[in-house]
Parts: sequence; C-alpha cells; structure tokens
Amino acid sequence: MHLGPRFVENCPSLEVNRLHRFGALQTQRVSADTGLGCPIRIEWTPCYFGGRRPWFLCPDCGRRAAKLYLVGGTYACRQCHGLVYRSQYSDEIARAISRAQRIRRQLKASTNLTVPVSRPKRMHRTTFLRLRRRAEEAECLVWQLFGLRLRRLDRLRGALERRIKRTVNKCHHEVVGMGTEIGCQPQATRQRNPSLVL
Repeated sequence: MHLGPRFVENCPSLEVNRLHRFGALQTQRVSADTGLGCPIRIEWTPCYFGGRRPWFLCPDCGRRAAKLYLVGGTYACRQCHGLVYRSQYSDEIARAISRAQRIRRQLKASTNLTVPVSRPKRMHRTTFLRLRRRAEEAECLVWQLFGLRLRRLDRLRGALERRIKRTVNKCHHEVVGMGTEIGCQPQATRQRNPSLVL
C-alpha cells in the first residue's frame, strides 16, 4: 500500500520528443513497443511552421501526452497514475531556493547561495550580467522570505512562552487553593508548635 503522494521525479518515463529526436520513431508507424508487451499508439499533429509533432496516446484514457510514466508495470499519463510534481508540495522558500540555484547552474557557479558568482569562461559579458542580476534578485527574495519566517517564528516563540507562563501560574494557584481547602497552610504561614521544640 502506497502512502502519500507519488512524485513524477521518482518514476521512470518515456518522452516521445526524445525518441523522435533520436530517430526511434518512424512517421509511418502508429505504435511504439515499450518492451513490456503493451504497444503505445502514436498520433501525429501538424506544426504551424511545417513538419509534424508526435504524441503518445495514453493507453488508459486515450489523451495525448508528451510523456508516459511507468508505475506498477504499466505506462500511462500523469493524470491516470495520480502523479504530482514535487514542487507542488514545496513551500515558498524551497521554491525560491530552487529558482536561485537553477540560475546559478546556468552561470556554472556553486549552488551554495553564500558563495559569490564569477563569470565563467567563454560567456559573453552581457549574458553574464543579465544572469547575475536575475540570480541576485532570486537570492534577495530567498533572504527576505527567511527573514519573514524568522520573525514569524520569534512571534510564535513569544506567544508560546507567555502561554506556558500563564498555565504554570494557573496550576500553581490551583495547587495552593487545594492546600488551603484541606487545611494545609503554606510553609511561610505555618506556626511552629512550642511543645514540639526540643
């Protein structure tokens, strides 16, 4: 039994455009053999500027798909398998970090946001400046979101400390009240019995 969402990134896939680019598809064929004994139908649609584009037809629902995913021994589209993208389950900070790291990879730089970026060899200066500006904007957004998160956590910590203090005071007053009800007095107000003194 599978618990939680299945992510697209964890499933093997067939991409029709990659197969077409490597010449694995022939225009006269209407199906592709997957090696699992289930041929997949292919549909060709005309492009605006000439040529034709191939599509897989999902074996389950019959919809066009550029990618089919292998789950449980069968190929089907993302919707039929109920697959989701990992970014759909990421918070705002994680998405901002991955955006900044993606721009840094274009610059052939470290994905560590604290390491400065330098111009790689053979990259035009205007391209480098444009990408560096985009990287700086993305990193600035990351640090702003971190600051907001830290301020929010600080407010929550203060509220939690106040709540704990109120609960402790309330429990202390209840314990003292119970002691007075059964005839016990606090240590400070208790009188010493002179007959017990040796």
